[in-house]
Amino acid sequence: MMKMNSWIIKISVLINIIVGISIFYLLLHYEIPRRITEFFFNVPHINCINNTKIVVMGDSRINVNWNKLMGRNDMVSIRGGQIEDILERVDFASELKPELCLVMIGINDMFWMKTPEKTFDDYKILIDKMLKKNMKIVIQSLIYVAPVKLFYKEQNKEVDMLNSMLNQYSKEKGILFLDLNSKLSKSGHLIMDYSSDGVHMSDKGYQVWKNELIPLLKTMNL
Repeated sequence: MMKMNSWIIKISVLINIIVGISIFYLLLHYEIPRRITEFFFNVPHINCINNTKIVVMGDSRINVNWNKLMGRNDMVSIRGGQIEDILERVDFASELKPELCLVMIGINDMFWMKTPEKTFDDYKILIDKMLKKNMKIVIQSLIYVAPVKLFYKEQNKEVDMLNSMLNQYSKEKGILFLDLNSKLSKSGHLIMDYSSDGVHMSDKGYQVWKNELIPLLKTMNL
């Protein structure tokens, strides 16, 4: 019985040590308050508010360290799975007082059985709300998926339909539409080398994206 109690004590001490080291590691490397707000609520931590020039809004495809990628310290990403999630975060984005908002959303909407037309209707609501907030917007084309995805041809046809409608609506609203597929795609699909899983971007893909944004931002003096 005493031997068993001794083992229990040793295991308990070991667990406490592991937990303590883990907590220290998180505090040191992951900045818990910022990570909690960004991961669970998909909004930037309050410390970002006074230093924001560019907001990037979209789904998990924008989940990259934009400041590191672009060599800046004034970019914030605001994520949501679908358009309605981003719509709920427009007020928050507006409070950051950015000089520019880069938007790309919609692939998950159509994955979850929304038609391109319905997705476009939701997108128009998002755009109109942002314009009413006097936010300067650039609509980035919805990026294709790669051939490793099932039914990729059908999905990319829907992407084409949505992009066509967004391009036309952007012209009507005086908004710039940035065609990312012209550099990220080949033969009507996302180049596999630019993707990590057929949908999300690889490091090479983000580099191409970056190279499309740099001249755009220069023309805007950003």
